[in-house]
Amino acid sequence: MRFRACVENVPTFCKIMQVIDRLQKKCIIQFKPDVMRIICLSDANEAGIQVWSEIKVSTLFNEYRIQSNADNIISMNIASASLLHALQGIQNALATSGTGSGLGGEEVLMKLAKKNDQALLNFALTTPTRTGRLQSLTYDVRIEVLRALDMTKINEPLCPDADTLVLLPSLPTLRSPVERLRALSSTLFVRANIGPPTKLLLEVTGDENEVKVKVEFGVKYVQINRQEEEDAEAPGKDKERLYSVPIVAKSFVKFLNCHIVNGHVIAAICHRHCLILYFYIGSAGADAGGVLTFYIPSLVDDGPM
Repeated sequence: MRFRACVENVPTFCKIMQVIDRLQKKCIIQFKPDVMRIICLSDANEAGIQVWSEIKVSTLFNEYRIQSNADNIISMNIASASLLHALQGIQNALATSGTGSGLGGEEVLMKLAKKNDQALLNFALTTPTRTGRLQSLTYDVRIEVLRALDMTKINEPLCPDADTLVLLPSLPTLRSPVERLRALSSTLFVRANIGPPTKLLLEVTGDENEVKVKVEFGVKYVQINRQEEEDAEAPGKDKERLYSVPIVAKSFVKFLNCHIVNGHVIAAICHRHCLILYFYIGSAGADAGGVLTFYIPSLVDDGPM
């Protein structure tokens, strides 16, 4: 089993791990020939969120080499905070040296290693200081290598077809109203129709049903593939109907931490079942640098709609 790569885009890798660390203490990272996957399972965090992400190798790395007996796939359990600490240390060293921001030009080597029979993900950087001397910086992040058999037992959630998909407003725009709604209730109702006009409603009911507050946004209905387009155009489809899913408000707040990464979000509402949030790194669609997919389960049945 061999793996090594140069981390070309340290800032983006660091920001992605900031999002993951705020959600879960441990995650699964799977390196494949073309993509890196980051997986967070719902049984390991109180918010009930699952994250299944695929990030293109070219978004973060160059000189990427991987070899294993499991179809050149290497999977590992890793502490999110430990990996984040290493990346932040490297980013700070790059900033201090004045050589750059980790967007290319500096060689940050990442590779599999072992010390005292402990598997590690090793990071190494050699960079000049402001005085012109060279400094070497290394970080060893403890990992648990997972067998291919272990990974066959971990499956992405099966969800029904989305009833509606909408392009969310920018995440910084959502943060303030969502924080205020969360202060009123632990349950947040996310509702959207097909339209046009297409609207997104975020709604809470206060304690003892005394207060109802909702925030409405004008949004755009989107199609991820041809099937969604055909479903939207199906005869008799009620385009005014608000499809709804009640979720833990804290879950949505945790998702909004993605605002630190440049990207776009498509929200898929599976009525009364779950909310799926597709965070596209950079551009949306095929040109995206990767997709972080958040699955947030329905909390309660919100009655007939």
